[in-house]
Amino acid sequence: MKRLLRFGVFPRFARLPTAVLLAALTFALCFLWIERLPLFEWDESRHAVNAWEMMWSKDFFNYTFAGEPDRWNAKPQFLVWLIVAGYEIFGARELAVRWPSAVASCVTAFVMYRWLRLWFSREAAVLGVVSALTMRGVVGYHVGRTGDMDALFVAFVMLALFLLQKAMNALQDPKKPEPTRFGRGAQALFVASGFALGFAFLAKGFAIGLVLPGFACLLFIRPQPHGSPLRQPRWSGVLSFLMAAAVCPLLWIVAQATQGFVHQETVFGARSQLGTMIVYDVLQRVRGGVDGAPGGFDGGYLFRQLDVLASPWGYLFFLGLALLLASPRFRGSLRGRFRPGEPLYVAVCMLLPSALLLMLMRHKLPWYMAPLLPFVALATVTFVVESWKLWPRWTCGVVIPLALFALGRQILTVSKVSDASTRTWFQVHAQKLKDAQSVKVLTPLRQDEYAYLSWARRGVKLEALSTENKDAPHIEDVKRRPLLMTCTPSITLQGELLNGAACVVTRVLK
Repeated sequence: MKRLLRFGVFPRFARLPTAVLLAALTFALCFLWIERLPLFEWDESRHAVNAWEMMWSKDFFNYTFAGEPDRWNAKPQFLVWLIVAGYEIFGARELAVRWPSAVASCVTAFVMYRWLRLWFSREAAVLGVVSALTMRGVVGYHVGRTGDMDALFVAFVMLALFLLQKAMNALQDPKKPEPTRFGRGAQALFVASGFALGFAFLAKGFAIGLVLPGFACLLFIRPQPHGSPLRQPRWSGVLSFLMAAAVCPLLWIVAQATQGFVHQETVFGARSQLGTMIVYDVLQRVRGGVDGAPGGFDGGYLFRQLDVLASPWGYLFFLGLALLLASPRFRGSLRGRFRPGEPLYVAVCMLLPSALLLMLMRHKLPWYMAPLLPFVALATVTFVVESWKLWPRWTCGVVIPLALFALGRQILTVSKVSDASTRTWFQVHAQKLKDAQSVKVLTPLRQDEYAYLSWARRGVKLEALSTENKDAPHIEDVKRRPLLMTCTPSITLQGELLNGAACVVTRVLK
């Protein structure tokens, strides 16, 4: 038992079972019971409809919703392309919408494990992966288990940072008195890291600005390592990284300029998808005014979101910070960990500027914290490893029960079943909707309702939906009433004779 608790190396016979168990745990938390919950309203349902209509229209550069140009969703189409592939493989179901996020969460876990293994033992690396996978802000709503863009964004950011650190390490070998010669291996790593960062832009657009200050710190601020001369990265490597990172955004901008819709005016006042993304995702979020939210500087935002999205590991993170301030022994032990490339150094470079940006933004939502939470896990693992050296019994007494509690709670969370009445209603009426010669919708629909209606019957027009409700996802009281469908052999509707079977979708009046 003592040997299992050491942050050393497992015996050889235990290595394969450890890797298999970790892979099975990652797969279970990301994929198991992924279809128990119906589509969520707002972004996930919007992406589901965008992808469904894109698959049938074959227009892969423009979003549509209810058959009309979508003047609300303006982010790059990478996630929607993957959902289209999911429809082709799995059919019209929740798995087709959510598989990109689940795979991205697995990639994030794999990158974290490989990164931690460069500096720590196998046990510490497993602890880091478990801590990330049991955070609600990494595997949970709007991130790893729903059809949203955040999980892809986090995966590409983590991959870009991992490759960048390996490239920097290839240029700085402390065993040699002279700087390492710039070689093909480091050059390829710089280029690969840049492309990964470019794909992060394709995953969530200008949200990449949240992590760019951290990348700048890692590239241009290199503290003096103890006992070795300072070796700055070669400018040719940095230039290769920047050029590779710019490829995907530039190609997307050119594609939108040549193939994208030009609107009279979008919901946010722009005429193009790029203009809408600049106004909505940058200007309004920095200055406020998104969805009527007043916003403002919020110094406690980071602490509240860590309490909600990273618990219980957020508490361990704060405990490590408290020990850092209160214990000279702990502070002295961590000093050796604050070196370029080490997890603690990278976590500090990424967390400080990004947290400051989030607190300064006037409009922010909980899942904006998603790209920062893996770095909270990296810092927490470093705190645990160093505290183990000083207080092994206390560390085990705190960390092991905490890990078991977090893992058990996450399993219960991903296995729960919520209200699926909307999905059930459309499943019950799916055959009638499919066989009907015409379908009329005489009530505003929520986006999740329209997603299930689209899966059951392609090309249904929302007759009673105003332009504002069709393009912007506003909730009205009437949308909360139960749906009602009437099917007749022949009816007259608004002066139009509908011969053959016709279905009319309305709501139960209060």
